[in-house]
Amino acid sequence: MFPRLGRAATIWLCATAPFLTFPTVLPDPVRTSIVAAVGVISLFCAVALLREERLLAAAVGVLGGAALTAWAMHPATTSLSHVGGLLTGLLLFAVVARAAHGIPLVVITIMYLLLGTASVMIALVATRFTYQKFLPQAATDLLPQWRLGLPGLPADGFVNPNALGVTVLFIIPIALSLSQRPSLSGGAFRVAAGALSMLALGVLALTQSRASWLAVFLLAVGVTICSLHWSRSRRVVTLFLIMAAPIILLASLHYYDPDQYARLMTPKRMTSVWRRVEILSAAWAMLAESPWTGVGLNGFRRLYLSSEDLGSAEISHAHNTAVQILLDVGIPGFLAYLVFFIVVTRRGLLAWLQAPPSAVRNIAVGGLLTWLCVHLFGLTDALALGSRVGTLQWWIAGLTVTAARSARLSAAGYLDANN
Repeated sequence: MFPRLGRAATIWLCATAPFLTFPTVLPDPVRTSIVAAVGVISLFCAVALLREERLLAAAVGVLGGAALTAWAMHPATTSLSHVGGLLTGLLLFAVVARAAHGIPLVVITIMYLLLGTASVMIALVATRFTYQKFLPQAATDLLPQWRLGLPGLPADGFVNPNALGVTVLFIIPIALSLSQRPSLSGGAFRVAAGALSMLALGVLALTQSRASWLAVFLLAVGVTICSLHWSRSRRVVTLFLIMAAPIILLASLHYYDPDQYARLMTPKRMTSVWRRVEILSAAWAMLAESPWTGVGLNGFRRLYLSSEDLGSAEISHAHNTAVQILLDVGIPGFLAYLVFFIVVTRRGLLAWLQAPPSAVRNIAVGGLLTWLCVHLFGLTDALALGSRVGTLQWWIAGLTVTAARSARLSAAGYLDANN
C-alpha cells in the first residue's frame, strides 16, 4: 500500500509542480479553480504519506490548511503562485521524507545538489550587481545580467542579490559536509563536493548579502561550539579565528581602501537597519488587524506597496522569517511551522550526536546545517513561503529527516549506513 501511494504521489508531484509553481501558464478563467483543486489533492497526499509521522503529518496539514484559509479570506492580496508553491513544497517534503526511502540516498542527494547548483547559476546570470567591491567594474560588466522577468521579481526583472545569497546557502553547508570522510560515493565525490562548496562561497562573496554573510558566520560559531568530539583547545582556537575574521577584514579594508572603510562605517550605513525597523513595524500593524488568518501568502508586498511612498523601491517581504510566516498564514500556520521546524531540527541533531560516523550521517548533518543556515538568514531577511527558491527548503528538510532515520537505524545495528 505505502510504496504504491509513494509512487503515485511522486508521479502526481512531477505532473503538477510546473503549473502550481507557474500558474500563469493556465487559462485565466479556470486558473484559480485548478490551483485550488490540485493543491488540495497535493496536501491530502502529503498528509497520507506522513501518516506514520503523526506530528509531521499534523504540522503539514495545519500549515497547508492555514494557507488555503488565508487565501479564502484574503483573495485580493494572496499570490496564487505562492499558494501553489507552498502546497507543492509540502508534498515534495513528504515524498522525499517517506516515499523516497526506496531510492538510494546518494541519488536523492545528487538530484538536490544538481537542482541547487542550477538555481544558483540561473540566479547568478540574472542578478544585477549595482556595486561591487571584490571585482573590477569591467569584470562585473561581463556577467550576463539577464532579465528573467518572472512574476514576483522586482520591476526591473533582475534577481535581487539577497535572493542569490540565500540560494547559495542551500548549497554551502551540505556540500562541505559531503566533502568529509567517509565518502558518499568514492573520493571523486568528496573532491567534487568540496569544489562545489568553494565555488558557492565565492558566489556568496560576490552577492555582498549581509544577511547571508551573517547566517554563515553564526552557523560557523554554532558548529564550533557544538563540535563535542573536538578537543577544548581546538574549539577555542577555531572560535577565536571565526570571531577575529570580521575584525581582520575591516582592518584590511581600512589599510588598503580608507575611503571605502569610511563610507562603510558612516552612520548613513545604518539607514538599512532603521528601514528594517520601519518595515517590521508596518508588518506588526498589519498582523494586528488579522492575527488568525494573516494577510495571505505574499500579501505583505501588495499591502505595503499601497500604503507607503517607496519611490523606485519595492519591499517584497517583512525582512524576518517568523514575522513573514505570521503574515502569510496567521498564528495557527505559524505554530504549525514552528512544530515542523523543531521536529526536523531535532531529527538532524539526534543523528549528529548519536549516529556513528558514516556517509548517511554526513547527509543528515549537512541537511541540518543547511536547514539552520537558511533560518539564520531569516533573522534579518526572509525566504517567503511558496517562493520558487523555497522548493529547496522543503527538499532539504525531507532529506534531513530521511537521512537521520537511516543514520539512527544504522546506529541501532539495523542498517549498514555505508551502502
